[in-house]
Amino acid sequence: MKPNALDLFEKFTKRTTCHGLDQITEQGRPTYIKFIWGLALAVLFGGMCWQLTARVLEYTEFSTDTKLHEEFAPYVEFPSISICNYNRFFNITDHHELAAVDGLIRLSSPARLQSEDALWEKYIRDYYQDSKHSIFLSDEVEKRGWQLSEQTIMKCTFHHKPCNYTSFSSFITTMGKCFTFNSHEKKQSIPGDGHGLKITLNVMQDLYSEHPDYGRPEAGVKVHVHPHDEPPMVEELGTAVPAGTVGLISIKKVERELMSGLWGICNENPKKMKYHHKYSFAECMTECRIGYVIKKCGCKPYWTYQVHDALECDVWNMINCSGDAEADSLNLTPDECGCDQPCHSVGFVQALSYATYPGVLVGEILAADEENPEKGSNDIESHIMTANELNMSEIDPFRVKLNAYRDNHLMLDIFHETLSFTRVTQSKKITEMSLASDFGGLLGLWLGISVVTVAEIVQFFFQLLAAFLKKRPVVLPVEHV
Repeated sequence: MKPNALDLFEKFTKRTTCHGLDQITEQGRPTYIKFIWGLALAVLFGGMCWQLTARVLEYTEFSTDTKLHEEFAPYVEFPSISICNYNRFFNITDHHELAAVDGLIRLSSPARLQSEDALWEKYIRDYYQDSKHSIFLSDEVEKRGWQLSEQTIMKCTFHHKPCNYTSFSSFITTMGKCFTFNSHEKKQSIPGDGHGLKITLNVMQDLYSEHPDYGRPEAGVKVHVHPHDEPPMVEELGTAVPAGTVGLISIKKVERELMSGLWGICNENPKKMKYHHKYSFAECMTECRIGYVIKKCGCKPYWTYQVHDALECDVWNMINCSGDAEADSLNLTPDECGCDQPCHSVGFVQALSYATYPGVLVGEILAADEENPEKGSNDIESHIMTANELNMSEIDPFRVKLNAYRDNHLMLDIFHETLSFTRVTQSKKITEMSLASDFGGLLGLWLGISVVTVAEIVQFFFQLLAAFLKKRPVVLPVEHV
């Protein structure tokens, strides 16, 4: 006698490791007991399916966990410090030169009014038609830009050791001439205020020449703290420090490891940079802007110090093409540029606080020294005499000299707050291994099913299939006579 499906099922329930099925098929049991067991197994099976479904849906949300790990060291590497003055051109006394320079800056300004184009273009052409004037804006930046010298760096120390303007290298950006502190191989072994870079600057606000509509209205400097192997992005990522203050910038290194694919937005294989060896999102967007101008106008903007395979746009090209192209490039999106977030990045978290600089007494002394430099700023007797003679109500009742000094000077104090760095790591909230473990745990919890049970179920279905195929009638073809 061939076994039917019911016989096979009864034999399966008696030998399977899936608990509870034998309670339904056991001979001699009252029907209501079998019904209760059947109902219980149905409820348990439903509960198992509910939890398994919830777990699968949670996995398909592709959520991540973020782990923060603090690592301490006997010292920390000091990053690069890039500084830009808010003013691009200084000491321009020729009205025609100032109008021409403002006109060139205006060409790429989002605030540009087309109704004024003809007037500004006339200023540019009238000035630059004289052959003695360079037709490249980068030359004007070099000539009229902010200079670091003994007159603009009043005091500089790193780790309590003196430094000067030779410790900085220059580069050109849309903010004019900027400078980076050469901190390669420099380390900070004591955390806190005063143990990093401390510098007093003269921002020369008396010689500012920015246009009120197309220039920058701020006064002071912008500071960008960045790794040595990444280019400075002062305009995009810098921190502002106004004149008349001391900016205390405490920094902390942060390393980030982000997830890619369905679990994140980073790209493990970002596009290769053309002008820099290391990829960063900001540099990718900058290169995209540069490439847009070069492709459209055949020359590079004046602020592209890193580009060596294209000529700089002259003033005539800026009028006819590259000015508009630069303005348009500001609207390029990451999708249009193909720029993704890197999966591994290093940055510096900054905490900025301010204090008035300098105080009243010190300010009056420093202002007197600046007014009479022959006395020497390091002349102790002169300082003592000046301090003893200072009577604010008589000598400088309206703080004229003090306010003038504050208008032109500021101090930066940049330091690591701790001898440690933070590592931020993203990981899958539910991994494939944990999902498989959850499946096994839930199957065992609700129904006592294991991997062996799954093999038994597979075997049972094959037995059913074999029995079904054996029961199928064989249809013979009819021969027609």
